[in-house]
Parts: sequence; C-alpha cells; structure tokens
Amino acid sequence: MAEALEGSLAEMLTWLAPRLPLDNAVPAWPPDVFALCAELIRASGAYVRVVELRPAGVAPLLDMDWLETRLGAAPHRTEPDAHAGTAWAATARTLGRAWRESLAAVMHPTNGPPDEFRPPEPIQQAWALLAEGGEIRVTELRPGASLKEEQRALATDIVRALVLLVAVADEACVGIGLQREGQDNFIRFSDFWLHKYKRGESLCQRISRSKLRVLPKQHTPQRGMTLRSLTHNLALLPRTDVRCVWLPPASGGRQAAARLERINLLLLPWPSRVSARDFDMHIGGEGMLPSIAPPFASSNTRGSPVPLAAMVAWSSFEPT
Repeated sequence: MAEALEGSLAEMLTWLAPRLPLDNAVPAWPPDVFALCAELIRASGAYVRVVELRPAGVAPLLDMDWLETRLGAAPHRTEPDAHAGTAWAATARTLGRAWRESLAAVMHPTNGPPDEFRPPEPIQQAWALLAEGGEIRVTELRPGASLKEEQRALATDIVRALVLLVAVADEACVGIGLQREGQDNFIRFSDFWLHKYKRGESLCQRISRSKLRVLPKQHTPQRGMTLRSLTHNLALLPRTDVRCVWLPPASGGRQAAARLERINLLLLPWPSRVSARDFDMHIGGEGMLPSIAPPFASSNTRGSPVPLAAMVAWSSFEPT
C-alpha cells in the first residue's frame, strides 16, 4: 500500500481495481465507486479539506458554481448566508437518489447492474475528472501540497470530484444492510451479494477484499474530522488482519432480543496510560478558541504515565 500511495492517481486506482482501467466508464455499483474514492481521500488526507477556510479570491471546496459549470449538475440553491455544505449535501442527495432509482429499475435481486448501465451524467463527469488528473500524485491531493498554480487547480477539482462521488455513492445506499421489508431490487441484491456471496465481508463487486472492504454503517461520529465523519450509510475498511463481518440488526423487537442469552462487550480504554501530570490549567490568553471560556484543561506530555487499572474488560449482561 505504501508503494501505491507514493504513485499517481491512475496507478493507485489500477492497483486497487486492476480490472477497472481508469479511462473506462464509472463503475455502476455505488459501493465500488465509494471504495475507490474514499480510499484516495483517506490515504491522501484530503478529507480535511472539506472544512478548510476560504482563501481570498479562491472558491471554497464545496463550491456550488463548480457543480454547475464543471459537472453540469443542477445544484440546490439556498439562502445567500447559508453554509455551502447544506446545498452541496442536498445536491449529492438528489444525485444519489437518481442513481439508486435508475439502478433498482434495471437490476434483478440476484444479478448485479447490467454492463451497459450508466449513472447520471454529473457522476460520469466527476469520474472523468479522475482520468483527466491521472498523473497527479496521491500525496499532492493533501492540504498544503507544494504545486504550481495549474496543478493546484486540477488537484482541487479532483478532491471536489472525490468528495462528491463519496457523498453520492453513500446517499445511493440509504437503508443498505438493514434487511427491512418492502425494499427495492437494489437492496435485495445488496443483501444477496453481501451475505450469500461475500459472507458478510464486503459490498464491493470489483475490488478484492484483500485490499479494501466496504460495509454498511449506522453511526456517524459527531466529533472530530475523519473520513467516517463524511458518510451515513457506508464504511470503508482498509486491509487488515482482522476479519470484519456485517451482521444485520436483530428484528422482531423484544421477542427476538429475548432469544439472545447474553451480549459481550469489548471495552478498550484509550489512551492506555494516563497521568494526572498530563494536564495543565489554562487561565486564558492569546490563541484561545473563542467558544471555550477560561479556565480549561489541556493535555501535555509531562510526567510518568500510570497504566489504567483495566486494559481490557469484558462485560456480559442479559438483554431486557
């Protein structure tokens, strides 16, 4: 993976999906698009650019005019003082819904998307940007990369396209993995593919589980800023020695819960060592966040850490 990260965008995508050349049409299956684009955002660290401040004279990353002029998308316009992310998210939601509905109309519960299927045009245009910038190095997508003006503009367009494709693919997968009644053929096929064919290990069709996995998710972190903060329905799992399997939520209410004799929880305290001397009291001064009133505590690295009393604790309880 380190070798792929040091290479170009085209080289990394070819490494992740050898059967999917970059100049081909955008993959029809949303989890495949999500996996490729989310991994590029994660590996490069470009996800933090979603919240970057707008430099003077430069359009913000979530630029509505860019959606319209570069991709031909009909963006959702909001009040002038509304955050750009609100309209951007609404546009991604609309594109994702259109992708999902068009796929469900041509899919069979046990067959994937037809080879001739094409997602909505703005999604194809966003994917085409990846081919246009295929020579850009993955490391050049990260914030603060040293680039010439022309390269910087192209790199920003690529990051915009990656963020949009991740968001649209995520929105196309609303309800995936939940196995509810009355779902469309998109969900029926995803359940078949995930549980019958992939043994609960990945939703991807064209990407090997030895490189990347995509699974459903039901929780979006409300603190911090990582790739996980950007999605509601899909989770990216880079390759690991740990075998991860998606188990759908139990249905049947209390009767189903009563059949579960016990539930085991693995609790991992973090950090593993904490000392009282790792914290200082700050009264105020230059550089403080305006939303935090003094006094407040911050961490430092002084002192000899003392291990927590319990490194790993197992807890079992009877469901109620």
